[in-house]
Amino acid sequence: MIMQMLVAGGMPVLASTDRQPDAMNPRGYFEYAPVRTIAHDQDFLSLARGKAIKIVVPLIALIEPSLPYKLIMMRRRIADVAASQAAMLRHGGHAVPDGMEPLLAWQLKSTIETLGHIPQIDLDYELVIADPERSAKAIAAFVGRDLDVEAMARTVDRSLAHHYPR
Repeated sequence: MIMQMLVAGGMPVLASTDRQPDAMNPRGYFEYAPVRTIAHDQDFLSLARGKAIKIVVPLIALIEPSLPYKLIMMRRRIADVAASQAAMLRHGGHAVPDGMEPLLAWQLKSTIETLGHIPQIDLDYELVIADPERSAKAIAAFVGRDLDVEAMARTVDRSLAHHYPR
């Protein structure tokens, strides 16, 4: 959702087209394939200068700490993240591993502990859904660009919000 907002606002992004939109994410994933190799090859990060790039929590801590970047952290309830991941695994025909929720919680906690030196903004998923214009303004101010805040807010589609039984 944040990548969609950034694109709509006029922020250049670094993304691949190898993972196409599907039933789980009809607007696409905005992922960049070389991110998967970040543990042993970070040369691609030079292409991201001045652009937004999506990097999932377990991989963020692997980024060379001397690189200048800002982090937009989308916070969701761990139970919702685990439910979403499980649904995606099942949709792809994969087994859902036991203990996913504690693993995701540990990954988030350990990643946050290593990111104290990085400028970041934390966005609450539910608040972005509830008030996309306020979130869009906060994002634009944080990245320091003159982004189209109204276009950013319009990309948030409450019907696509993933809500799972709590």
